[in-house]
Amino acid sequence: MKPVSELTERALDVARNEAKKVYGPEVLVQAETSSDGWHGTLHRHVFEQQTSLWTSLSLLDVISNGVGQVVGFVDHEAYRRADDASALGDDDVRGIVADSEFLPPGSRILDRTTYPGPEGGRLEAVTVEGQAPIGLRRWLVEINIARRVIASIRPIDATQAEG
Repeated sequence: MKPVSELTERALDVARNEAKKVYGPEVLVQAETSSDGWHGTLHRHVFEQQTSLWTSLSLLDVISNGVGQVVGFVDHEAYRRADDASALGDDDVRGIVADSEFLPPGSRILDRTTYPGPEGGRLEAVTVEGQAPIGLRRWLVEINIARRVIASIRPIDATQAEG
């Protein structure tokens, strides 16, 4: 068995590499707690490492309606590092939309288009429809293709949704 210090460092290297793919080189990965020992079910020695990821905050515009409810947002940091990447498949887009905790569960994708981002690279624009507390609602969701993150969710009002 390798020493815990070596396992900790290897786990940190893996976490750093994966975090940089998603958040860019500015992310800080910090080891929190670790444990190792014999796993009775697996019949082998297991090492577990908990880590925290830290990155700087970005400018976030919050969109609210007339009664102060949050109905959308624009994450300016998410537009950065939108390097050219292969297009997202249908399952990828559905997964990213479904993972958003902002959009209602069961939201469906109505339309998709790809275009250049404001800082280079490409964005995927997706029109999404879902059952919100105020009734059926539509949103325009912009996804940074390279980073696979949502850059903005903007409500589409009834007149835009019909046209």
